[in-house]
Amino acid sequence: AVFSRDLGTLNYSSYLGSSGNEDIGVTSIRAVSDNSYYVGMTVNAALPGSYITAGVADGAYAGGQDMYIAKFATLNTLSYGTYVGGVGNDVFNDLEFFSDGRVAFAGNGTETITQVNGAAGQSNGSNLDGIIGVLNPTATAFNYLDEIGGSGADRINDVEIVGSTLFWTGSASSGFPVSGSGVYDNSHNGSTDVVVGKVSDVGGAGTYGATFYGTGSADIGNGIRLVTQTDCEGNETVFLLVFGTVSGSGLPVL
Repeated sequence: AVFSRDLGTLNYSSYLGSSGNEDIGVTSIRAVSDNSYYVGMTVNAALPGSYITAGVADGAYAGGQDMYIAKFATLNTLSYGTYVGGVGNDVFNDLEFFSDGRVAFAGNGTETITQVNGAAGQSNGSNLDGIIGVLNPTATAFNYLDEIGGSGADRINDVEIVGSTLFWTGSASSGFPVSGSGVYDNSHNGSTDVVVGKVSDVGGAGTYGATFYGTGSADIGNGIRLVTQTDCEGNETVFLLVFGTVSGSGLPVL
């Protein structure tokens, strides 16, 4: 739905979904202009054929739940629509777009996907794994697609674009790959830890990094944002703000 800024007028509204129950539904939407936007959602059944455009990266509904990414050139004119996922249950969590029209996206799934320029060792897909990728400007191929996980349930909940790097956060089980001795925390601390990671926008070995952060209980990274702080002399400091939830005590604080 599109409302005027004073909330007094409904400018446009429409349904978006399949014949299934979209109980998760649209989880991310990003505006390009006043009437052009990207949307990401989780679908529980095959979408109407008009929602999937010819020649896209993934034109077939694979069963269970699938991710779905669409771009609308105007409020009700579809530029493209594509699935992302496999035969298991895939959940769409977030998207951001590059100035050239590429889309970075994040989610999680329960099956082994076909990676493109994988940057981390692929999980075996035996449990819930994080999924992160980049869709090219015309949605005809993935520039990058990765499945990352440990021995249990893992999720990538949010992604932020900083230049040519994707920064992301989520929740990680034991065995989730981190970067070794140089990171903030390479020791898994509980049932799930907050995980913060980075990877090139085109993937590839050597571009991946990640660290744990959390307590001895269940912790979740829900969001990540780039923040620029300017002091009174005009000097800028750029840092990443990560936010989420913890269920135990002992969170490292400064």
